[in-house]
Amino acid sequence: MSQLLPLVGPATTDGPAPARSLITIQKVKVKDQRLTCEFTEQRTDDAPPRAFALTCTE
Repeated sequence: MSQLLPLVGPATTDGPAPARSLITIQKVKVKDQRLTCEFTEQRTDDAPPRAFALTCTE
């Protein structure tokens, strides 16, 4: 698995750096032109991962 973008949030020149975040896709399904995706986000190495789900039309 590759880590594409380890930073999330807007890039700024005068403020703090974007937060580091590792997002892992757990499950993806397309059915009847609807995309359902389950994934986890982990902000630091010792933080527990948080689970999220997304459903949208294709």
